[in-house]
Amino acid sequence: MDRDDFVIAVFLLACEQYSAIKQQDRLRRGGFNPALTYEEVITMEICGGNFKLECDKDISACFRSHYPHFFHKLAGRSLFVCQDANLWHIKADVQPRLIINHWTIQ
Repeated sequence: MDRDDFVIAVFLLACEQYSAIKQQDRLRRGGFNPALTYEEVITMEICGGNFKLECDKDISACFRSHYPHFFHKLAGRSLFVCQDANLWHIKADVQPRLIINHWTIQ
């Protein structure tokens, strides 16, 4: 599987798992809509870890330079880092679901 296919697969799994989490709890409390969707940020974080990128700066730079066709609203690192940090509780719930999903698929 090439990296584009991997990013798409992770995004689809993140969408599926985030949808299940969203049905259980209201996550947004108001304010402006973020530039990236929660699913996009989760995808970037998971893929960045898989690509052995060590920090948010590297993840942001990688996706801005190699995947602008997938993440066209990724403007700068600071917005990504802030949004990523605010999603810690969602990522903590999504990642184990993805691992369980991965092992039940195979």
